[in-house]
Amino acid sequence: MAGFFSRLRERQKKKGHVDYLVLFLTIGIIAFGLVMLFSASFYYGLNRYGDGYHYVKRQLLGVLLGGAAMFVLSRVDYHVWLRHWKAIYAAGLVVLALVWVPGFGVSSNEATRWVEIPGIGLQFQPSEVAKYTLLIAIAANVSNFGPERIKSFRRGVVPLLLLMAPVAILIYLQPNFSMLVILAAACFIMLVIAGVRGAQLSIMLFSGVGVGSVFMLLEGYRANRISSFQDPWSAGASGYQLRQSLIAFGSGGLWGQGLGSSRQKFLFLPYGESDMIFAIIAEELGLVGAGLLVIAYAVLYSHCFRIAMRCRDMGGRMLAAGCAALLCIQTIVNMCVATGLMPTTGQTLPFISSGATSMVVCMAVMGLILNVSRTNR
Repeated sequence: MAGFFSRLRERQKKKGHVDYLVLFLTIGIIAFGLVMLFSASFYYGLNRYGDGYHYVKRQLLGVLLGGAAMFVLSRVDYHVWLRHWKAIYAAGLVVLALVWVPGFGVSSNEATRWVEIPGIGLQFQPSEVAKYTLLIAIAANVSNFGPERIKSFRRGVVPLLLLMAPVAILIYLQPNFSMLVILAAACFIMLVIAGVRGAQLSIMLFSGVGVGSVFMLLEGYRANRISSFQDPWSAGASGYQLRQSLIAFGSGGLWGQGLGSSRQKFLFLPYGESDMIFAIIAEELGLVGAGLLVIAYAVLYSHCFRIAMRCRDMGGRMLAAGCAALLCIQTIVNMCVATGLMPTTGQTLPFISSGATSMVVCMAVMGLILNVSRTNR
């Protein structure tokens, strides 16, 4: 085994080879996710669709399409996407706006976040794609600005904020406030890496937190989520999901109930196959299994950031760092929600939660990061 990894390290030293540790960790987490999704979703799929394999079939389709996207994007030089950032950014805005076009937009749970392709019945979530088109646009512009212009608020920061604004407005109107917050955090990290002055970053940070807090409290359901997060056991119906998630963690204990032995997946825990799958993992595999998954994510994302920081090109550095930051923050938010460390919100666990759109996009993003590692080896 030691000789195997030694040979991998030697191959990685040669230019043109991707970071194999990142590649294998990604594949490993996806394979683990398919197993856990089958366990978490079988009863729900059988109860709702009459097919226990319903969610696994959709996920496998996402893995196949995502694998093709990851392969292509790992081979195509990322500079191609940076050069054509205007067309990519515009396409992201158009796709986001489709949710309000009659015949395309699909509403569910008082939100309009999905688009259905007429005649095919295929649905996807535009915001999952659009948030990365924004990161490409920011990376391309920072690369074009140079180190001096980015320090100017008027000539460097303001144009980037103007790029963010349309995407932020369209995502907020869906509404998808949690995704907007995650995207804003990833963009902020990109601005830090770009070299924006500390005083300007502080102003943006405090202004963003203030404005975000106001918008969070404008909607009653968001205020209810905060109150139920503070005391889920006496929050009534609004705290039900978090209570069931905490029960799953408690039932799992240190070693878990055993693979396939979750009780919460029998329609007790809402969205146990998607947003709350981490709770099912903890119930079946215990603190040890959930902890090992956290370690796998930590190693994966730390190496993604390592790829970004070692990139000699600012565009590649910004692109890899932004993509890694967005995936990392989304993972942290999902796990914190499941463990009661954050108010309940609907964000998937990358590479594991049910959702073909999320799987395809996450794998495609890993292809971009692998391409940065290949190009700058």
